Amino acid sequence: MVAYHKTNARKIMFDKSSKENPSQNKPPLVYRDSPLLNRLIVITLIGFDEALNEIGPQYLRLLCRLTDKAFDDYYEAKYLIEKEINTGDKLEYRFKIIGCLEDCIYSINRAIRIINILIEGKNITKKLMDTYPRLKNEKIGSVFKIKCNFLNFANPKTLENIKRHRIFIRNRIEHIDEDVYFSNSKFPVFLDIDEKYEKIFLNKQELKFQDLASIIKDYHEFMLEIINNMPKKNENGIFHYENKK
Repeated sequence: MVAYHKTNARKIMFDKSSKENPSQNKPPLVYRDSPLLNRLIVITLIGFDEALNEIGPQYLRLLCRLTDKAFDDYYEAKYLIEKEINTGDKLEYRFKIIGCLEDCIYSINRAIRIINILIEGKNITKKLMDTYPRLKNEKIGSVFKIKCNFLNFANPKTLENIKRHRIFIRNRIEHIDEDVYFSNSKFPVFLDIDEKYEKIFLNKQELKFQDLASIIKDYHEFMLEIINNMPKKNENGIFHYENKK
């Protein structure tokens, strides 16, 4: 599997057959054949994203970018963790690792939030009504759902699978200042990793590397499915799908 190390723009090969110290587990691999953005460029240049109605093309771009960024940040963190394990130098690598993991969690959580809003809709609050004029005729407390066929390009089973994903540690990252202010925080006041390199934690919330890798993999496969189910041919504005008779 080839992952891209963005710091020095070279390819890093991770050998899954390498021996690991049982007390120090390297974060698991996440496989992909290429970035989603490579496929997105082709789709948008040819205009196949026009098969998505309303704001679907915008969501396609957002989710491709966020999923790719989560993947890249995860592998940057993995690369640095392996350097830390090999050298034993936490002073050199730990804060760089934390930065990559925070970026990774932010990106994949934004993707999760977008999908959940598309599925469930958005609860109307007064703040939302004041911000968006189109909501002026809605009732506070009601659920506002848009008409968008973006999710129709995914199989129901795939959609059901990613609906279950939540990353609760993200809330503690954003609200750690409140935890400190109300004396509800213990050191550290930023993300950290346990001694066995199995999980990420912050103030009673934790996330296993295995779970984070699984979420990124599921979202990558979800976006691939949507892309693969999009039209492959356009004749005078009529789209043709290889997967449909």
